[in-house]
Amino acid sequence: GVDGIGGASAVAVSPDGYSVYVTGATSNALAVFDRSTSIQGMLTFVGSLHDGELGLDGLSSPTGVAVASSGRVFVSSAGDNALSAYEWSFPSLVQVDLWRNGDPNPYVGGTIGGLLGATGVATAQGYFGTDVYVSSESDSSVSVFTTSLLSQLYEAQVVQDGVDDFDGLAQAQG
Repeated sequence: GVDGIGGASAVAVSPDGYSVYVTGATSNALAVFDRSTSIQGMLTFVGSLHDGELGLDGLSSPTGVAVASSGRVFVSSAGDNALSAYEWSFPSLVQVDLWRNGDPNPYVGGTIGGLLGATGVATAQGYFGTDVYVSSESDSSVSVFTTSLLSQLYEAQVVQDGVDDFDGLAQAQG
C-alpha cells in the first residue's frame, strides 16, 4: 500500500514529469510516485523516506517540497527547523544534504538562520546552479540558499519581517 502521505502537506513534480513527491506532515515522510505520461497522469507508489529511519533526519513535520531543474529534491521541515536535499541513486532516493537552523554556515560564517518552523520551499535557476528559497512562519522570514563557485549550496541571506526595511513577511508560509 501507499505509505508516508499522512497529513499530505505539499506536492511537487519533477521537471521531466515522471516523478511526483508528496510530503506527509503527520507521517514525517517524503513519498515518491512514478507518474505515467501516457495514462492520464496516473500514479504508482514507489516508496517513502521516513524521519529517523536508517539515520535519516530532516523530515519531522515536512511542510514543503520542490524539485530543481537538476532533479534534486528539496524539503522544508517545520519539526526539524531544516532544509534537506535528496538525489536519485537508483533504485532509491537518498539524502545528500541537511541544513538546520542554528548550524554553522561554513561558506559565509555565522550560523544558519531563518529556518525556525520552515513552512515552504521553492527553487529557481541561479547564476552558478540552483537557488533555493525557504519560508519560515516562526521567523517571519525567507532564507535564500545559493550555489557557490564550488557547486556547494549555502545560505546567503535571510530576509526577515521588520528588519532592514522588509515588511509583509509576518508568519510567512508557502
